[in-house]
Amino acid sequence: PKPLPTSPSQSAPVPPGVERSVRTTYRAYAGAPIPAPLGERPTVALGPAHPIHALWDKASKGDVYSQMEVGRRFIFGTQVSKNITEAMRWYRAALEQGFWEVGVNMAPRLRGPANINVEAKREMTRAANEYRAHYLTHTACPWSTMRWAICRYSGLGTRQNATEAEEIVRKCAEKEKRFAPVQFAYAMCLLDRASDKKTDPLHIKRVKALELAAAQGYAPGQRALGFCYEEGIGVAQNLRAAFLLYRAAAEQGDADAMYNVGACYANRSGVPKNIAMAKQWYIKAAEVGDMDATAALSELHRSINSKQR
Repeated sequence: PKPLPTSPSQSAPVPPGVERSVRTTYRAYAGAPIPAPLGERPTVALGPAHPIHALWDKASKGDVYSQMEVGRRFIFGTQVSKNITEAMRWYRAALEQGFWEVGVNMAPRLRGPANINVEAKREMTRAANEYRAHYLTHTACPWSTMRWAICRYSGLGTRQNATEAEEIVRKCAEKEKRFAPVQFAYAMCLLDRASDKKTDPLHIKRVKALELAAAQGYAPGQRALGFCYEEGIGVAQNLRAAFLLYRAAAEQGDADAMYNVGACYANRSGVPKNIAMAKQWYIKAAEVGDMDATAALSELHRSINSKQR
C-alpha cells in the first residue's frame, strides 16, 4: 500500500529546546530544599505479598504519581481497606512536594459522598490552616508558596480564590525561574483564563512557562508542553516534538503521558503506527489508575478481535 502522506507537523524539525528537555530528568530543586513535612506521614504498611505493594513502595520513596494513586485507592477501597485518614496523608505527601495537580484531583473528591466529605474536609481544613501559617512566616520559600497556593486555587480546606492564588504563583514564578513546579502552576493558571483561540497571548505566555518547567525535566511540564505542540496551541504544531515530550514524561511515571504515548502509536501521531507499542503504553498507564487507558485497551482489543474474524 502507498504510504500515508506526511503532514508538515509530522515532519517538521524538532525545536532544539525540546531536544534538550526530553534528555533531562527532573531533580528536586536545588535552590531551596523541600522543608520538613507538616502533615503526618502515612502509617499503613503493605507487605511484599500485597497486590499494590510495588505501587505503595514507590509512593513511600516519594514518587508523587504513586502517592496520588495510593491516596485514591484508600479513598475508594480499591485493593485496600477504605481509610480516609490514610488517603489524606498520601495526598498531602504529594501536595507538600508542590504537585499542582493534587488540587485538581482532590477538589472533586471532597465534593463526593457525604461519608467521604466530612472526614476528608476536616483533614484538609487542618492542612490548609497549617500551610497558610507556614506561608505567612516563610514567604521567601517557594515550597511554602506552592503548598498554600494549591489549597487556595482549588479550595482545599479553605475558601477558593483562584485570582489570589494566581497572583501568589505569578510572583514566585517571576522570581524562581528554575523552580519547575511553580512554572507549571503558573501555566495552569494562565490556561484557565485563556480563550479558545490558539494564538491567544495567554497561551503564548503559558508555553513560555511550560518551556521553563520542561527544561528542568519536570514531567507535568513536559506533558503539558507536548499537548501544546500536538494541538498547535501557543506554538507551531509539531507532532514529533509532542511525541518526544510525552514519552519523556511517561518515562518518569506520568500516567497521562503514558496514555498519550500509547495514543500516538495507535494513531500514527509523530511516530510510525505500532499497535504493539500502543498496547504496551496503555497497559502501563492503566496499571497506575488511568481510566482512559483502560478504555483504550478495551477498544484496541475489540478492534483486533473484529479484524481476526
